[in-house]
Amino acid sequence: MLLAAVFAGYANKPKPADDYETIGQPFYADFEGTSQAKSLLVTSIDPDAIKKQKFEIKEVDGLWQIPSHEGYPAEAAERLARTSASLVGLTRDSLVGRRTSDYEKFGVVDPREDDIVDVESVGQSITIRDANEDVLVDFIIGDRADDRDDGIADPSGEESFYYVRRADETNVYRIPLNIELSTKFSDWIEPDLLQLEAADVVQLDMNNYQIEERSSGMFGQVKELMKVKGDEISLRRKTSTDDWELENLKPESEKVIQAAVNAVVGVLDEMAIVDVEKKPTLNGRILLDADLNYSVTPAQAQLMSIRSQQQLDALSQDEKAEFQSLQMGIMELQRDLEAKGFSFGQTGRKLELVSAGGEMQAGTSSGLRYTLHVGKAPTSTVEAIDVAGASDDDSKKDDPSEEDGGEASDGEEASSKSDAMEDVSESDSVDDSNRYVLIRVAFDESLLNDPGEKPVAPTKPTEPQGYTEASDDEESQGTDSDGATSAVKSETARSDGEEDDDDDDEAAPKPSKMERNPAFVKYDEDLAAYEEAQVDFEVALSTYTSAASEKEAQIEVGKKKAQILNGRFEKWYYIVSSEKLKTLQSDRAELVEPVITTTSGDEAAAEARAAAKAMVDRPDVSFPEVDAGQKKEPAETEDVAPVDKPAVDKPAVDKPAVDKPEVDKPEVDKPEVDKQSENGPAENGPAENGEVKMEEVAQPSKEEGTDSRPEEPEVED
Repeated sequence: MLLAAVFAGYANKPKPADDYETIGQPFYADFEGTSQAKSLLVTSIDPDAIKKQKFEIKEVDGLWQIPSHEGYPAEAAERLARTSASLVGLTRDSLVGRRTSDYEKFGVVDPREDDIVDVESVGQSITIRDANEDVLVDFIIGDRADDRDDGIADPSGEESFYYVRRADETNVYRIPLNIELSTKFSDWIEPDLLQLEAADVVQLDMNNYQIEERSSGMFGQVKELMKVKGDEISLRRKTSTDDWELENLKPESEKVIQAAVNAVVGVLDEMAIVDVEKKPTLNGRILLDADLNYSVTPAQAQLMSIRSQQQLDALSQDEKAEFQSLQMGIMELQRDLEAKGFSFGQTGRKLELVSAGGEMQAGTSSGLRYTLHVGKAPTSTVEAIDVAGASDDDSKKDDPSEEDGGEASDGEEASSKSDAMEDVSESDSVDDSNRYVLIRVAFDESLLNDPGEKPVAPTKPTEPQGYTEASDDEESQGTDSDGATSAVKSETARSDGEEDDDDDDEAAPKPSKMERNPAFVKYDEDLAAYEEAQVDFEVALSTYTSAASEKEAQIEVGKKKAQILNGRFEKWYYIVSSEKLKTLQSDRAELVEPVITTTSGDEAAAEARAAAKAMVDRPDVSFPEVDAGQKKEPAETEDVAPVDKPAVDKPAVDKPAVDKPEVDKPEVDKPEVDKQSENGPAENGPAENGEVKMEEVAQPSKEEGTDSRPEEPEVED
């Protein structure tokens, strides 16, 4: 006990005064360049589970990996260089503690220690190593210094100060710290999961089935499954500018909601990785290959075909041992699949993977066919470590509090650890915001544009025996482009009245077309058609050759990309956000809407309403205001236009004409004309001799629109 007390007193003894001489000196003078950094390790303590949390990036054989996420490939070179640069040249500023007993006060207890008592006093460690695993940087970052009332807080608040020490030193310093660091998994990887463009997607197939299990075999995976039929949706388009067409659509009563289908495609384009989990292995071999089939050797496949105890008893001891090992591996894989919402089952004679959330396929114009199996929600997620002093641009975009531009208040800072504990406890329950997804890619040549059949060259006509080319005179009489000969044309011109000159009459008659061998004329015509067809053939052949070469290049590139993507997908369960994932599970009712039919009467009424509205909206047209609740008095009508009164007396002059229909009846057979004659006298008026002309009375009005009135008698002058 005495020895321990002496040792403790020695450890807590103040350091010599020369410790102050290090103020202003860099923590790690040998760390000069970012190219030296080959690994990064951030260690913290989970305040709820009181266990270590790690985030690690490391270069292995020239490739960056994330060991803390089971070695998932990382895109880390550039980001790690930025993190390293933010740590290069950090200097010791204010010395605030020189004893190990000060660690708890400043929160700089090393999280890698085994005998941690108070998690509130534990800091975070940041370690960077070179290619030889030599330490370049190893900091313990503690509490914020500008949150303590110790008399040395930064009054301006422009910089964030933290208590920091080297892991191999006891001195604690207060320094301004702004590390460009993120421990968010998605910030260190290629977040674009499928690596496809929305414009390239030309086919969508959705199968929202449900599963019923019938029985299981000796291997847990051999289950008789029945797919309860759900919506099976097949959508096609030729290019990104074309509309989507749905198989089995009834165009007379329904149509595709193009925006809804494009939303599905958008989810595929923007699908990002939240987290990953590695698939189970057997003797270092992934049991589920890129095609989502069992990855077994031929001998193991033979063992998997065993269905009875009698077959099992017939095996040798070595074969039985191999069988038991394979059985354990397969059943472990099956349990792992079922926990994530997937299962292998026998459907007829085929063993296939089925999913709790259904599956879908997306085909691209580059020949890649993606198959996505949607599983269950994970029971927990890995939370990013909130590194003290870290300031990452990508993290700020995701943090709403950073967008407000304000720093955390004292109350918020004090409750940060309790909030973290609540977050961790919530992550242990089912995380319904995410889903497991299994992905495979196949190259499908049928998705590429078909160059069509290769053009066939035209056949050159056979030259007739004794063929000679037409002379100049014969050529002038030869076939024109429209198929008529010049001789025939000249004959036609003469028949139209053209006269030949006397000189032409005296000249010897020109030979006609009939004087040339008809076989030669036919050959000339066939040869001209052949030469024209040959030009068309060469153009078509050039187009075909270009399209065929492009397709061959697409096949080579597509197969290579499918291989690369499958090499990436085959080892992992992917966890993706389900915020929009449900869009991929759209049923038919969400993608189709009824067609609204309108009758001609509806269209006419709509046009009339539109025309009336257009008249009302015209600024150059005004309408008098009419009070709908009052009727105009008759006196007002008389006072408005007294000038029109003589026109009122006009029917009085026409009264004698009322008897005229009796005279009209024998002459007019059509009752319509009779009816019109009753209204006609007002327009005809009396004749000069006081009598009414019968012919004028019998005339129909202009409104009748007929020419059947009798002719008027001629009047002699």
